[in-house]
Amino acid sequence: MRAFADQQFDCVVLSQTLPAVKDVEGVITEMLRVGATGIVSFPNLAFHKLRRILTEEGRAPRAYGWLRDKWYDTADIRFLSIADFEDFCREKRFPIQRRIALDTEAGKEITADANRDADLAIFVLGRDCKKGKP
Repeated sequence: MRAFADQQFDCVVLSQTLPAVKDVEGVITEMLRVGATGIVSFPNLAFHKLRRILTEEGRAPRAYGWLRDKWYDTADIRFLSIADFEDFCREKRFPIQRRIALDTEAGKEITADANRDADLAIFVLGRDCKKGKP
């Protein structure tokens, strides 16, 4: 017996936990089964400041924003980029309704080269609630 019925919720949120999820496809599939819309946010490993730390210092990035733990203390089991998640959604046919890419340090939305210039990604997945279509 399932805990929730199909389309029981208008919206289901998975906020900054995706790197620690072992079965990403299963979690998102279930999210879109129980909710009309799913919102997924995650830190973007391809952010240029994190790339610089790794390239110039030769160390796993930890000093910026969400990466405050040392590499061995983090709860994350995988890292991903905006481009990785977009490819995943296309491959698995998860409909992306909207992508919001943010530079949280500057407090602004990034529209050009989001994979490089945004440290946080927010994706709205699922059917268009206004139209009631997938």
